[in-house]
Amino acid sequence: MTTPHILVVDDDPDTRVLVSLVLEDHGYRVSAVENAPAAWDFLQTELPDLILLDVMMPGEDGFTFVRRLRAHHPTASVPILMFTAKSLLDDKATGFQAGADDYLAKPVHPADLIARVRSLLARRPAQAAAPPRKPQSVITCLSVLHDGETTAAARNLAAALAAAGDRVVVLGPQNGADAVTPFLSGGAVPRPEDVQEALRPLAGGGAVLPCPASALRALSLDAPSLRRVLAALAPLADRVLVDPGDQLDACGEALLAASTHLMLLAEPTRASLALADRMLRALRQAGASAARVSALLVYSTPEPPALNVPVIQKGLGAEHVGLVPAQPEPALHAPGAPPAEAYHRLALALRERAGTQ
Repeated sequence: MTTPHILVVDDDPDTRVLVSLVLEDHGYRVSAVENAPAAWDFLQTELPDLILLDVMMPGEDGFTFVRRLRAHHPTASVPILMFTAKSLLDDKATGFQAGADDYLAKPVHPADLIARVRSLLARRPAQAAAPPRKPQSVITCLSVLHDGETTAAARNLAAALAAAGDRVVVLGPQNGADAVTPFLSGGAVPRPEDVQEALRPLAGGGAVLPCPASALRALSLDAPSLRRVLAALAPLADRVLVDPGDQLDACGEALLAASTHLMLLAEPTRASLALADRMLRALRQAGASAARVSALLVYSTPEPPALNVPVIQKGLGAEHVGLVPAQPEPALHAPGAPPAEAYHRLALALRERAGTQ
């Protein structure tokens, strides 16, 4: 049985924390935002089973927001529990008239809160499963390589994933073009047909949605904007491969949370592996588990270096370590060649770890 998901909307940080803890202690999955605009952004990409909504918030208040939710088809039937410091009867009447399902006055006893939540969830009619609103997996390529080598490796990997049968879109640089920033205004998820028109084909397979480093860095820190872009790509891609280029600080909190897998690109040298190790430590401190991380070692000499890959894998603490030659053009242009085989093996390992159809 799926764990019920509750969205808490309250401008008071203490209330958000305390209410979330009570709900989580009783087995619910909780997301919390601070105001109506943040809640609206969240609801464009994920629909909770219940919304717990404060009334007195700066900007758009709870009553106005309830009316907007009830007029919006996807949220018209989501149960809403109003939650406010006021307890006057006319406030309660206003809440019910706006479309709220129940009303609680602060401070509320945890037992009373849980009782109301259970009652509303029990009364909610069964709904058909909604189509997925995000790609099956988001693979972010972080690098200690030079920018050109980073992008070439990321796109070779995209080509290998496409050859394995995935619909792949790379979110990254493309000749200075920027197709992402125009989609970020207005707060709504871009239409799939508009995103499809903005995609550019990649040699060897897959497509790219051009996104310069500055826009990608902003996306990595802005959860609502990142959710909108990923939701727009969901009908078009099984996997989104994020290519920040040579940007060591490009994996912000939002991108880290959205990534199902992290690919670390490095050279098979002591200096590069030392940088990779420091980056991996930072990722782990930020919450990335070892199961989410793989490493790709890119070498530029004609012959592969004499490396003990299992030792490197253990030292880095990565789930998988691949070794491929540098390749300026997509390696899948020559099926059966060593570069193609190396990326093919890596693609299979990633599909297994990041989720397959």
